[in-house]
Amino acid sequence: FDAVAHALSTASTGGFSTRDASIGHWDSLSIEVVMVVAMLIGGVNFALHGRLVWTRRFTHHRDPEFRGYLAMVGAGTLLVTLLLVDDGMGMGRALRNAVFSVVALGTSSGFGNATGEGRSGDFTSWGPGPQMILLLFLVFGGCTGSTSGGVKVMRLRVGISHAYRTLRSFRRPRAVLLVRQGRTTVPDHLVERIAGFMVVYGLLVVGGTMVVAALGTDLVTAMGGVIGSLGNMGPGLGEAGPTASYADAYSTPA
Repeated sequence: FDAVAHALSTASTGGFSTRDASIGHWDSLSIEVVMVVAMLIGGVNFALHGRLVWTRRFTHHRDPEFRGYLAMVGAGTLLVTLLLVDDGMGMGRALRNAVFSVVALGTSSGFGNATGEGRSGDFTSWGPGPQMILLLFLVFGGCTGSTSGGVKVMRLRVGISHAYRTLRSFRRPRAVLLVRQGRTTVPDHLVERIAGFMVVYGLLVVGGTMVVAALGTDLVTAMGGVIGSLGNMGPGLGEAGPTASYADAYSTPA
């Protein structure tokens, strides 16, 4: 029953677990490795998976969003690992916790591998640096067309390209500057929609954080909970971490 429930929850990047301690209940590296691979697959555009099934050819690497997705996860894992080692955690334990937490939050799965409150897998007990990196993954999530939540990697890429184009236009106001994703040009009307979406998303984060904090929650817990809720991530930061419950972290109105 546990295996079936977690298989379905991982494929949908839903994060539901039959155990209060989530994956930390088993404290098994083998289980965590299988979960990480499955969560990574769930965070990829399912159109790419469908193309693989139909054509029997692996073409994922040609997709710029897929490459950006793997690059973000890889870079985030490396940075978190180095910061945890710098804080005194062993290399093996740091790499294990970094990989699982980055993938779980980056795909909005929300599973936890902490065996208890304050243990090495409880990322709310880590330093500010690793938590800040995890906060970014709480915002952006996986690829478009996947089961992941968050803003999505494609919108992040387009938003960055649009910001860079805007800065270049200050120097060359008459130039025709395009936003590209790989070899594809993104139409301006889509760029405007994506920019508008990200602005609204940011306003909801700020507004929601202010409301929840005004109801008596500390700022870190308020922001983590709001971002986690908007992106369907599951755990947040502060008192709403992987070993805690939203019912305990927030007052009834929040």
